[in-house]
Amino acid sequence: MRARTGINMMAALLLSLSLTLLLGALYTFYPLISLILTGLWNRIASSQPDSGGIVAIAGGVSESFLMVLMAVGTILFIIIFASLQKRTVKH
Repeated sequence: MRARTGINMMAALLLSLSLTLLLGALYTFYPLISLILTGLWNRIASSQPDSGGIVAIAGGVSESFLMVLMAVGTILFIIIFASLQKRTVKH
């Protein structure tokens, strides 16, 4: 049982880090993703030619955002670890 806990802990750590980094990247690059998808949608929906305009997006993350990511990562780890432990106990 003890070896399974270690495996579950490592799996939960890997999964929570991956999900946290994915959420952080989506939040950071949301303006760029939104701009690209809007441009694609407008190109598909209308038959007018592109404007050929130049777009600049400035962004970044603050220290408070990184603290929120740490909290989210910790919460995700606890949820994933608890669900993995519950699954192990059932089998």
